[in-house]
Amino acid sequence: MEKGLSRRMAKYQVNLKSAIKYYLAITKPLHKLADKKIELLTEILYLYTINQTRFTVEDDIWRFVFNGDNRALIRSNLNMGKQVFENYLTELRKKKIIINNQISPAFNPSIKPGCTVYEMIFRFEIKND
Repeated sequence: MEKGLSRRMAKYQVNLKSAIKYYLAITKPLHKLADKKIELLTEILYLYTINQTRFTVEDDIWRFVFNGDNRALIRSNLNMGKQVFENYLTELRKKKIIINNQISPAFNPSIKPGCTVYEMIFRFEIKND
């Protein structure tokens, strides 16, 4: 271990959808998204993650995720009306979280297919005052 380095680790067993949601919840102080928008992003990213192996081109995955049938599935999973759903998508576009019908890499935990362990590492370099 590096001199002057302190570590704290917590281990949790979760399913894939929960891992995505926790990633967004842990990073909430950085993006400041409301809980409903986090739930929406979780559904979108979950659909993206479980379908990665079906496509070889990244744009094709996102086209699939945002097609009409999957939009309806996401709305159903969230028990959300069409207009509310569309309003949230518009807000996420304005915040540049959704760009060209893709989730910005800054908000995507990028969990690979078959992944059994996902680690998030925050490194705070503390300056002496």
